[in-house]
Amino acid sequence: MAKCTDGNAWDFANCDVLTSSTSGTVTIPNGASITLSDAAIGGIVCEGSATITLAG
Repeated sequence: MAKCTDGNAWDFANCDVLTSSTSGTVTIPNGASITLSDAAIGGIVCEGSATITLAG
């Protein structure tokens, strides 16, 4: 599960596309493969190794 310091949490699986916005920090779980598309976030923490594609 991706977690966010502003209290929000998102469930996502590999290859999901995140399009949300937050001023908090998003934590990406180890082994995830995700795309951030037009996402506005305060910061990213990766819990290990992940593939993060930026689009938009």
